[in-house]
Amino acid sequence: MSENVSFKGDKLILHHKNDTLTIEESSSGYKTYRNGKREKGEWEEQDIAEYAVDFLTQVTPDDIKEEVLADVASVKWLYVWHCLQYALLFSVLWSAVGLLLVIFANVHWLLCTALFFAFSLLILIVSIIASFKEKDRRYIITATKIYYFFENVSNLSLNMSQIKAVKLYRSFIKRGTGTIKITQIGGVAFGYGLIAVNDAEKVYELIRQKIA
Repeated sequence: MSENVSFKGDKLILHHKNDTLTIEESSSGYKTYRNGKREKGEWEEQDIAEYAVDFLTQVTPDDIKEEVLADVASVKWLYVWHCLQYALLFSVLWSAVGLLLVIFANVHWLLCTALFFAFSLLILIVSIIASFKEKDRRYIITATKIYYFFENVSNLSLNMSQIKAVKLYRSFIKRGTGTIKITQIGGVAFGYGLIAVNDAEKVYELIRQKIA
C-alpha cells in the first residue's frame, strides 16, 4: 500500500500521474477500468497483481533523466517477418506431410487438402493478422538502460549490467536494417529485445560498447 493505492468500498484504486486504474472483483475474475473506461476482458487472480505493478511502474520518455544515446523505432515490416517465418516454416512442413501421405499412403487428396493445406493457410492468415495488429515499438537507450516502449508508455527496462551478449542479424532486404538479439546473464534471451531497427549496426555497436 502507498499513497498511490487506496480502497473505495470493494474497489482498489491505483493512481499514476494523470491515469487511474480501478480494479473490481467479479464472479469470473477481476474487471479493470482505465480512467473510468472499462477495459476488455477479465483478469485471473494470479495475473491482476502483476498488471497492477506494471501500471504503477510505467514510464514515459519524459521521465528519463539520463542522456539519451539512441532513440529508435521498430521497423514494423521486419518485425512482421520475424513473427511469420516460424509460421511459414510450420505451414510448409505440415503441407509436405500431407503431400507425402497422398503419394505414399494413398490417402485421398481431398482429405489432405482440407486437413493439411487449409490448416496451413489458416495458420498463416491468423499470424499475419496478429502481427499487423501489434503496437508500434520504440526503444530509448541510455548509458545504463534500454527502455522498451509501446506507444510511448513502458513498464519495462533492461539494465546494461544484465546483458551478457548481443548479436546482430542484418536484413537481406534493406541495407542498414537488422535485428538485434539480447542475451541476459544466466543465458536467458531477452524476450523484449531490440527486434528490428534502422541503423542496426550503430545501435548494436552502442550496446556492445556499454556492456564490454
